[in-house]
Amino acid sequence: MITRENGLQLRLENFSIGAAAWIGGLVGLIHVVSQVTDTLSLGLAVATLVLTLSYGYFVNILCALVLTNRSLDS
Repeated sequence: MITRENGLQLRLENFSIGAAAWIGGLVGLIHVVSQVTDTLSLGLAVATLVLTLSYGYFVNILCALVLTNRSLDS
């Protein structure tokens, strides 16, 4: 049975899956919007957006693998 505490913990875990990536993506999106008038800098701004999302999900997957291996060892 799912209790209130377990439900809250589950929601927090699900939120944290992509939260870091999307916070970085938001920073990149702000950079994109600020560079709309300069078309030469727009590519760099979009690269910042994609790179932060990629790094965020990569770190998330790496942490999940480490935690999975630790839980299997114990």
